[in-house]
Amino acid sequence: MEEKTYQTPCGTIHYWTNVSHPDEITLVFLPGLTADHRLFDKQIQHFKEKYNVVVWDAPAHAASWPFRFDFDLFDKAKWLNDILNQDKIAKPVIVGQSMGGYVGQAYAAALSKPINRFCLH
Repeated sequence: MEEKTYQTPCGTIHYWTNVSHPDEITLVFLPGLTADHRLFDKQIQHFKEKYNVVVWDAPAHAASWPFRFDFDLFDKAKWLNDILNQDKIAKPVIVGQSMGGYVGQAYAAALSKPINRFCLH
């Protein structure tokens, strides 16, 4: 996994990628409150040979700290979109745990993105 950063007005978001074909399906793992990217270590190990994967430390969590606390859910969704665009991710599949799921819903709603329904085998 390659560590990358994205600069926001409130601080720097750290995220990790294993993307070899950005035009193919990319599993985007979003941990919930109080968790960091390690929450999905087992899933990433399992899927990284089959799919592109991206995982972040949410704003104000773990490596994405320090971070100013004047942002909301839709700011997170916008920053997620910016990160995916920065890495030219064309087909994201959001895998959110708790608050990460809310970010995924805000991403889909605010940015008029279709929600990919995808069954992992």
